[in-house]
Amino acid sequence: MNDMQDKTIMETLKEGTRTLHDATEAHEFQKLLGSGKIERPAYTAYLCQLYLLHKHLAVNLETASRSEIPESEKIKRVLKDRHLDLDNLKGDLAHFGIEADRYEAASEAVPGAAKLMADMEQLRDSQPCALLGILYVLEGSTHGAKYMAGKLRDGLGLSTRQGASYFDRYQENQMKYWLDFKATMNEAGFDETEEAAIVEAAKRTFAAFFQMGNELITVRTGQDSGK
Repeated sequence: MNDMQDKTIMETLKEGTRTLHDATEAHEFQKLLGSGKIERPAYTAYLCQLYLLHKHLAVNLETASRSEIPESEKIKRVLKDRHLDLDNLKGDLAHFGIEADRYEAASEAVPGAAKLMADMEQLRDSQPCALLGILYVLEGSTHGAKYMAGKLRDGLGLSTRQGASYFDRYQENQMKYWLDFKATMNEAGFDETEEAAIVEAAKRTFAAFFQMGNELITVRTGQDSGK
């Protein structure tokens, strides 16, 4: 039995993405977010990119889960309605006067986000379980997000949850939902090839967020937008 088979998929994901996770977390853009010192145009641009990514992932996960391929049952086991919910991002964008529905196409994405969206399309058709590697990164980000939400509210002068609700989207259920995600991933029964694809997709997701940080950190003036 090889090392991957000795570990749960969640253990394999954590170990396999550690370097990229740490590099992304240490990026100047993420530090600005975490401290609440990010400028509003860069922040709203980031929200727009998050909306594009979450919406695109939701569409592709739903499509994969409803298909007649064997992998769909594994995806269904993990996927929950909350993973497809865009209301917090829509509300945060609306708080800044931005219509989320305007952000529909990859043409609105910065290159890092556009590449990840293209990856989602390819994975849906070739390795659908790998989409869960992207979801792993987005769900894992909720760990420090509650603290980040408070800093963002202070730094951006937000008097309510609106404007930064995405970063505390699960509120008191955050740990409960994370433990549920871990359990369903570990119990889904992925084979060795699927596990490798899930880990690779998670790595590509961290790399995409690192690239997005490079692209968005220069957004400092002008209209709030996704570009």
